[in-house]
Amino acid sequence: MSADKPNILLIMADQLVPMLTGAYGHPVVKTPHLDRFTAESVRFDAAYSPHPVCVPARACLITGLYSSRNEVFDNGAELRAEFPTVFHHLRRAGYHCAAAGKMHWIGPDQMHGLNERLTGDICDTGFGLTPDWRHPQNKAHARDYVTAGPRERSKHRAFDDEAHTAAVAWLRGYDRDAPFLLKVSYHHPHEPFHPPPDLWALYDGADIAVPVLPEDLAGHRHPMDHWNNRYHGVEKVDLTSRPAMTNLRRAYYACVTYIDRKVGELLQVLEERGWSDNTLVVFTSDHGDMLGERAMVQKRSFYEYASRIPLILRWPGRAAPGTTCAAPVSLLDLFSTFVEAAGARAPADADSRSLLPLLDGRTAAGDREVISESHGQGVQHACFMLRRGDFKYVYVHTEPAQLYNVKEDPGEWTNLAGRADYRRTEREMQARILSQFDPEDIERRALASQARRLCLLQCVNNGKGPSWPDRPGGRATGADR
Repeated sequence: MSADKPNILLIMADQLVPMLTGAYGHPVVKTPHLDRFTAESVRFDAAYSPHPVCVPARACLITGLYSSRNEVFDNGAELRAEFPTVFHHLRRAGYHCAAAGKMHWIGPDQMHGLNERLTGDICDTGFGLTPDWRHPQNKAHARDYVTAGPRERSKHRAFDDEAHTAAVAWLRGYDRDAPFLLKVSYHHPHEPFHPPPDLWALYDGADIAVPVLPEDLAGHRHPMDHWNNRYHGVEKVDLTSRPAMTNLRRAYYACVTYIDRKVGELLQVLEERGWSDNTLVVFTSDHGDMLGERAMVQKRSFYEYASRIPLILRWPGRAAPGTTCAAPVSLLDLFSTFVEAAGARAPADADSRSLLPLLDGRTAAGDREVISESHGQGVQHACFMLRRGDFKYVYVHTEPAQLYNVKEDPGEWTNLAGRADYRRTEREMQARILSQFDPEDIERRALASQARRLCLLQCVNNGKGPSWPDRPGGRATGADR
């Protein structure tokens, strides 16, 4: 195995709120393996999803491009095979790339440059999740948030257990000379929230805090909030019930601990193989979850609970252990980080910025900013977020702006947009977004994409639309071996 190129292990959860882990300081949630890992790593405290929806976020991660550029606008949008991914770039650099678990890619290409895909997916690979931006939908997502509780069996746990077993076996059996990138991606703690009984019991009698809502909550609602709540079916349930919210948080804590145990086992295998010192390990998620905050659920918004992600990076000799980084960074920055770590060069037009300059002082934290998007699913117009310094600015096309100082106002209750003393900040941040993105063009392209896919859903395969194997041929063959 190459001595000058690190192995890369990317561990990914789904819908994990960083603030609800011991690794990020939560006093109740038990994550002993992540806590130990964080003590050996750099913890990024302002990491965000580039698009707080599953499929677009994951497409951004592997392409290093904003979703309005790779055109994965929503959970039913195809990631086209023409886009080179991080796996392609690493293979050119001599790496062997494998993945286990939830990839959540839509379309006929279910490898996207991988040498091996160790498991199938838990999600459909076709266009079935295509929304229709012209006709807002009303889903039943919120129901899962008031029915949380333990279960002996769960298809989602069975899937994660299978992915985990495959990843552990692959690590134990890997015998190639080439360095590897292994992506291990779990469904948990994504809803439905049904942890195993032993982990539910772990939080018996725990001091479980529930969201605190102001009496004038309606006065704090933005149009984007109303769109999301209608899409998620929030009006069909009671998200103010303390017993229901206590059960929700208890179940979520248990699901987070479930993931923590998986992380610990993967790290243990690295130690067994003697690879801990020459492996770059990253733990992250695709986005967060509102979990009843602001009486909202799921993702698709830019509030901290929905758009913030955990991002913890360990690379002995390069990343100072036990340190934190306050610079705003993005999930899509992992694209350039991995390419640079492999000794290659990321494409000049990538939207990704390597994290490595932050580790060795080549870039100051104040020089970083993050942009996130949300289009076409759960929202009615093109939506953008810019995090720069302590400020977060939200631009929603044709709607009022939001501006928060997330350091002084972490709950994001005080909208500073429109105030005279913040006019310059608001104007500069809006100009930054509009210099990069054309909201009307993005809306036009997203609607056209959805119309094409909806046509296929109506015309092909008795209304189910085309679908493809999520592990075509399993392992690669021939020259790829």
